[in-house]
Amino acid sequence: MQESLYSFRCLIDYKFRGADRIQKQNALLEDIGIDIDFSNDIANDIRYKCSELGTNGWVISPFWEPNNGETWYNTWYDLLISGEKEKIKGFFKDNDYKLLNHIRGYARFEVEKYNWWTEAEDLFDKKFYFGCALILAAILEKEIRKCPIDNWRQQITRYFKDSVTDKIVQIYQDDKIEPISKYIDTLLLIPSLDGFIKSFYNSGYTFENKIEPNFVERNWLMHGMTNRKISEEDCIKLFNVNGSLCYVLHALFGTDYRQ
Repeated sequence: MQESLYSFRCLIDYKFRGADRIQKQNALLEDIGIDIDFSNDIANDIRYKCSELGTNGWVISPFWEPNNGETWYNTWYDLLISGEKEKIKGFFKDNDYKLLNHIRGYARFEVEKYNWWTEAEDLFDKKFYFGCALILAAILEKEIRKCPIDNWRQQITRYFKDSVTDKIVQIYQDDKIEPISKYIDTLLLIPSLDGFIKSFYNSGYTFENKIEPNFVERNWLMHGMTNRKISEEDCIKLFNVNGSLCYVLHALFGTDYRQ
């Protein structure tokens, strides 16, 4: 079994110390084909795959531990393009919901609204998925408001067509961010979160055309317009996106509502 992205970062922080730690991190990334500027074909391919996963509801989780032969992004992406994306849910449910419970436990003490989060957990355990999804969507909006990426904050109040690509480029070119953090946060997690947020808040399906998307979408859900039966999978996706967003806010931006 491989390390999760969370464990991988901790391992690098522990092993790569001293004045030459940046050079060591760059050498490690070069070994897997990623250039220092994070702009070559391999880096762009990873960024694209992670974005596509997010757009389809499955944000990369920093807490998932791949088995042998699996990778942090390719395994889920291959299921997506092969028409088997429903199998991704299994990674969260395996071993008695081990991954989902890890995410729930982590985010419980990271989100600003602890009582909202525990209420959502209680509703999920009782299989009241509609109520659970409503609360998790509200928590997601609360957490996005703390995020330095302007376009994400604008998504929660109005439709917005601009991509956050330029902002992501600015972030991963910031010399203050070490290479491994650029790899984890700006190559995998932020594009994945970006894909989810744009799809969740601006799917293109408006009330006027009376055709609801075949996935949970914020406006249809929160405005009481949805005719979908909210499922366990919908809630797992919302637990997951909240957990990954909290991780990025903490790890990359140092955001803490308690400050």
